[in-house]
Amino acid sequence: MSSDASNGSATFNEALFNTGAVIIAELQERWERQLALIEAQSQATIAVLRVEIVELRAAFRGDVEARLGELRDGDPGAAGRDGADGSPGRDGLPGEPGPAGPQGERGERGVEGAPGPAGPPGPGGPASPRSPHSP
Repeated sequence: MSSDASNGSATFNEALFNTGAVIIAELQERWERQLALIEAQSQATIAVLRVEIVELRAAFRGDVEARLGELRDGDPGAAGRDGADGSPGRDGLPGEPGPAGPQGERGERGVEGAPGPAGPPGPGGPASPRSPHSP
């Protein structure tokens, strides 16, 4: 390859590089402008929404305060119906023993039992005047 061709190729490459750099710079500048526009539009939308929120809160607060102002304390109403019985509760702890009750009535006589065994002989008593052993 000749030096003229080589020189022309380098010039072409340099021109292509410079043109690409310019195009990239222009695109980057365009994207930055678009980004700035989108950010500004977003901030404006957020500001509008914040104003709407403040207005809605104020309106809601006014509605609540107006309704609360209408409330009056009147006489108690009639008793309502009894509710359904609940489920049985757990057994409680045993209580303290109570006082002894009164004596009950005498019961019926029980069944006659079998005779018991003979007991040991008792102690001797004083001698009788008719006793042959008396003095």
